[in-house]
Amino acid sequence: MIDLHGHYLPGVDDGAGDDETSLAMLRLAEADGIDTVVVTPHCCSAMSAFKDLDGLRKACQKRDISIDKLEEITDRIERSLLEKGAKEIPSTEIGERVMMELHELDAVAYVRFASVYRSFKDITDFMEEVKSVLNKKG
Repeated sequence: MIDLHGHYLPGVDDGAGDDETSLAMLRLAEADGIDTVVVTPHCCSAMSAFKDLDGLRKACQKRDISIDKLEEITDRIERSLLEKGAKEIPSTEIGERVMMELHELDAVAYVRFASVYRSFKDITDFMEEVKSVLNKKG
């Protein structure tokens, strides 16, 4: 099982206070069946839009997308990451996979997620992404 939002880094955010506590937390996670950890401090913008289902829910707000569909997406992403067998998974890879799933599911949700995940610098960057989606649909 993958822990997609662990707070194991000592002295970062609300994570462990020191190395010993961090190791103890990791041992407990392992005992609970977690074999892969994605360490995601809040200061890391690459994962700020994907906290379990939170980022997906926000991107899909007021869209005709069920919570079951969102859980299916997270399960599919988790399964594909497990199949890789990697012990460490860059948060950027997770964000890109979420964007791929949303791109197939709903263009509005995709652009919403991308606008947070990619941190567009200005409206021009945002509009280029919207045009890209429209060109692929049309």
